[in-house]
Amino acid sequence: MRRPRARGGIPADAPAKRMGLINGVVGLENVKDADLVIEAVFETMAVKKEVFGALDKFAKPGAVLASNTSYLNIDEIAKETKRPQDVLGMHFFSPANVMKLCEIVRAAKTAPDALTTAVSIARKIAKVPAVVGVCDGFVGNRMLAQRGKQSEKLLVRRRAAAAGRRCRDQSSACRWDRSRWAISPASISAGARARTAASSRDRRRAVRSRPLRPEDRQGLLQVRRRLARGAARSRSREADRRDPAAARPQAAAWSATRKSSSA
Repeated sequence: MRRPRARGGIPADAPAKRMGLINGVVGLENVKDADLVIEAVFETMAVKKEVFGALDKFAKPGAVLASNTSYLNIDEIAKETKRPQDVLGMHFFSPANVMKLCEIVRAAKTAPDALTTAVSIARKIAKVPAVVGVCDGFVGNRMLAQRGKQSEKLLVRRRAAAAGRRCRDQSSACRWDRSRWAISPASISAGARARTAASSRDRRRAVRSRPLRPEDRQGLLQVRRRLARGAARSRSREADRRDPAAARPQAAAWSATRKSSSA
């Protein structure tokens, strides 16, 4: 609410006015006068059904009952009421005060007037409504699931290639759980991991036991000298930081030495 108006914000006095329009109450029986009820409880079908069963008792006739679910079946939720024509989905993307997309989920028995009401309200609050049908993930999460599936697929293939094995779809090396759009960690067998670890240990031992060549020894000496010079500079800077008064005479003496050498 407090963003500058040039970036899509609102006037400075608007937040207080809008917060004054909100009346917080406890208890589902207080929805009796609402024209639109948007449920946003935990993403579990049993919890959703319990809430909609209570809303069916307390909401007035003709009120639109919407669910903010991002995955669950709206048709199953509507069966818990005696007014399936008034039930639909209104999935606000998170964070709702920033994201513009709002998925309007039309169930099998959703009435046209309920659907029109949800679309018009989404537009009135500056959202972009997208009317979709009942399916797994609707639009946004359905696309994200496919993207995540392909990304995980690339990771599994890379791991399998590193272990010297080829990963094929629906094979024992790459087990897909398509109901959750995820993969199991059993893409590489324990034997392949053990062979990879053993070969890595052998390579490290071979490098350590190999005698140093003259050029390798010279390189190590250079590295040690650089590390020693860096440590000395760090100690000197730390000493100067702790006692600046003692550092000034040293700097003056060093400057005098430079001037005499240049003369």
